[in-house]
Amino acid sequence: MRVTEVLMSIPSFYLLISLRAILPTVFPHITYLLIVVILSFIGWPGMSRVIRGMVLGLKETEFVQAAIARLSVNPCDSKAYNPEHCSPT
Repeated sequence: MRVTEVLMSIPSFYLLISLRAILPTVFPHITYLLIVVILSFIGWPGMSRVIRGMVLGLKETEFVQAAIARLSVNPCDSKAYNPEHCSPT
């Protein structure tokens, strides 16, 4: 997340100009591809923060905590004993 925070702290306009100056423009038909690369390089940090926030929010919900609690119990000790789950394969 530190890389994301660093990229979000730089104004996108200056980052766009500096990346455009650094990337080579030997072939003129690659210019559009370079613009797409630059725009995707600028756009991913915001989306990654949104996704990280959603994952951290879902991690604290009841059904996830119930699943973690259920997985921590030995399946061989449960009422629905199934010997296939307890065989050492």
